Amino acid sequence: MDELAARVSAIVGQRVVSIEDIPGAGGYTPALRRIATLADGSTVFVKAAVNDLTAGWLRVEQHSYESLGPQPFLPRYLGCDGTVLVLEDLRHGHWPPPWRDGDVGRVVDGLAALAAHSPPADAVDLVTAAHGMLHVWSAVAESPDGFLSLGLCSRQWFDRALDTILAAEAAGTLDGAALVHFDVRSDNLCLLDGDGRVVVVDWNGTSRGRDDFDLHCLAQSVHAEGGPPPEALVPDADPSLVTMLTGYFACNAPKPRIPDAPRVRDIQLAQLRVCLPWMTRLLGLSPPS
Repeated sequence: MDELAARVSAIVGQRVVSIEDIPGAGGYTPALRRIATLADGSTVFVKAAVNDLTAGWLRVEQHSYESLGPQPFLPRYLGCDGTVLVLEDLRHGHWPPPWRDGDVGRVVDGLAALAAHSPPADAVDLVTAAHGMLHVWSAVAESPDGFLSLGLCSRQWFDRALDTILAAEAAGTLDGAALVHFDVRSDNLCLLDGDGRVVVVDWNGTSRGRDDFDLHCLAQSVHAEGGPPPEALVPDADPSLVTMLTGYFACNAPKPRIPDAPRVRDIQLAQLRVCLPWMTRLLGLSPPS
């Protein structure tokens, strides 16, 4: 902690009085998350890498904040030395769930403003960023036992639906010129009631792509947390994109738990429980049996 305090002090330009844990801190990666109190009495959020993987993600975040500059949808960026990132303390904001009246509408508007912003000039295309992640129904079809073991559909239903699913996935596109966060979920969203900001955190997947990608990602996670059905957020949802997202969860939810992120598979299964019937409704398939 002494070394971390010294590095935070060098980033923000003033002495660090204390560094403390954040009770119930979210996030599915093992990156270190702390709150630092500074000599002037203010507090800041600190994220520090703990291995090569998290160090790489932090460097991407640093580049994202520095390339995008101050924006209402970003936390205030105070600096980064490559493996220690310092941002504004957002503990006073509302981190859904629960989803209060008006929260969903605010987030939908906030994501529209985010998508309307130009991505960094060197942002990776979403097609590249999602390579091997969002065209995977063929992999599920080749080895369906893991997906079928989840009990969300029968083998007979899967066999009947597979051609329609594969055709819908193949017809999908991720192309576009919008700023894409790539991982919009409730634990990456903070609603600040004082100034009306909707802040999105964890910018390690910044991409350029279709302007409705983040909204589609959010729609199913909101319902998984007790919010409205995905159609309420995306009434004109793209069946092909929903099929691609469903395939991601169908492929990954059955996999073994990740030691450094043990909650990921449970979250993926919860999201698959929403995405699979959403996809079938959009494709005109019979309900999974």
